[in-house]
Amino acid sequence: MLSRFTRQSCGLFLVGLCLCFQQAKAQSVSGDSASESKPIVTVIGRLSIQTEAINPQQSYEGLSAKDRAVLHSQWEQIAQGDEPPYPIDGLQPFSELMRLCLISVLLAKKELISGELIFFVTVDSSGSVVETSLLATPNEHISNLALRFAQDIKFKSAVCGGKPCKMEYPFRFRFDSR
Repeated sequence: MLSRFTRQSCGLFLVGLCLCFQQAKAQSVSGDSASESKPIVTVIGRLSIQTEAINPQQSYEGLSAKDRAVLHSQWEQIAQGDEPPYPIDGLQPFSELMRLCLISVLLAKKELISGELIFFVTVDSSGSVVETSLLATPNEHISNLALRFAQDIKFKSAVCGGKPCKMEYPFRFRFDSR
């Protein structure tokens, strides 16, 4: 049986998820692309999350040449003309989920969380996540939620030699809830 506090936290988390998806959907429908390529920094009071320095609202096809260069630089070797996998809906929806994960852990566990979450997802040639691997985490609950959510992300598949291929995609989030 869940405690009243845990039920309230779960309820807040689910409401937040719904709002997140509605906001992301509204932004993608309105075509709002006014944001430039800066790290996503979400700040709530003294809580902040920073992610990659790529326009979070764009699909791979919508990324500027500069954003694509930043993205490609995350791989040691990627041949000219090849493309890495990339979330079909851009980074914004998953970044919002990570913000809500942090809030839910703060509410449920009453813990301050600071540090980096770094993990990889392996994306197959059809754009599905087939494996996740955790490199660093500031909190076990955050990483468990992140890895679970990451498995549901649909990706544009990587392209190797002109054909869809299997490749890893890195995620890196910096949390500061102090």
